[in-house]
Amino acid sequence: MSVLLLNDQTILGFINDKEAFGGCAGQRFHELDVDGDGLISREELRLGRRGDAEEGTNGPFDAAFDRCDGDKDGALGPEEFRGFVEEIMRALAQGIGRVPVSMVLREGSLFVKAVEHELEQR
Repeated sequence: MSVLLLNDQTILGFINDKEAFGGCAGQRFHELDVDGDGLISREELRLGRRGDAEEGTNGPFDAAFDRCDGDKDGALGPEEFRGFVEEIMRALAQGIGRVPVSMVLREGSLFVKAVEHELEQR
């Protein structure tokens, strides 16, 4: 775990760099696709984020999953997953705003990647 400072511009700058964001989201997709079928089921996604949220907080998670599951097959393909991650990150960026906040982040998370991306751009 790392404690890092970030704000909305950190996150949005990362998302708007389609190559960097797409590459990182693709890497995370392959990490979460435990059975290697090219799709991430709701259960695979939950297992991959188990340490990120407490039990009983799946309402917003399920709603975002359902919105991003374009073909309604109960799983996310690579592009659907990228959209899912982007939606969550944009929502957090909007909530944070321009004031930097200190966050405890899991090593290798897409938010850590966003901070690294911002530092590389300087």
